[in-house]
Amino acid sequence: MFAQRAGRTIGELSTFAWASIIGFCITVIPAVVAIASSTPKTTTLEQLALSGVFNVLGLVAQFSALRRGPVSVVVPISSAEGAIAAMLAAATGSKLRADGWVALAVLVVGVLITAGSQWSSDRSAEKLRPVGLAVIAALFFGSGLFFQGKAGQHAPVALAIVPPSLMGVLLVALPMASRGRIASPRAVPGWLFGVAVAEVLGFISYVLGARQSVPIAAVLSAQYATISVLVGVTVLRERLGTAQLVGLALTIGGVTVLSLVG
Repeated sequence: MFAQRAGRTIGELSTFAWASIIGFCITVIPAVVAIASSTPKTTTLEQLALSGVFNVLGLVAQFSALRRGPVSVVVPISSAEGAIAAMLAAATGSKLRADGWVALAVLVVGVLITAGSQWSSDRSAEKLRPVGLAVIAALFFGSGLFFQGKAGQHAPVALAIVPPSLMGVLLVALPMASRGRIASPRAVPGWLFGVAVAEVLGFISYVLGARQSVPIAAVLSAQYATISVLVGVTVLRERLGTAQLVGLALTIGGVTVLSLVG
């Protein structure tokens, strides 16, 4: 919700750039202290770097989608990140029970129904663009969650949460600032601060959960979709169609069952 409000005022890239700067300011000192007290392995640093890059790509895609489409359509699709991260983790050795895979399949079906409901009613390029961007965001986010979860099992939490903001500053904020293309944050300072704080707190929670199980933590983190859709309906007055309601119900059901059987 914060990202959508800010993005529609100053643009999605400026929103992401300022949120990255704020997030980096919040996390950089704890990260430096963590490195000074414990030197991470090269493999861990590589995984953290990849998680940061994928998160940057995912956020740019999602912010672009939110600027063009409603929260109640974009977020359920991009929340497939949890399923993608879980499948990557399972493919690389993390265990997931058979009934967990069934729940995961139900979740994916729910996301597909939600996405399909958008282009079945309107096949115009304007309506399809946010759907495609949300799918791209899910792929990038899922990959980023996988690498961050793996690295977070060995790296200090303070270090594991800094790559998304750091990469956002290096890959987006600095290039935009050097070209004078970053918009002033004066119109939306509260929304930008909200984006940054929510991201930092979310990554802390995820890294702690991933130390127990990357697949379960990744899928449960997708519950943010439920909250975002409810905010979109109750606060932003967005309307859900029948297919979107069915897709949302399947998504919530799949996530809930997966958490119970995990």
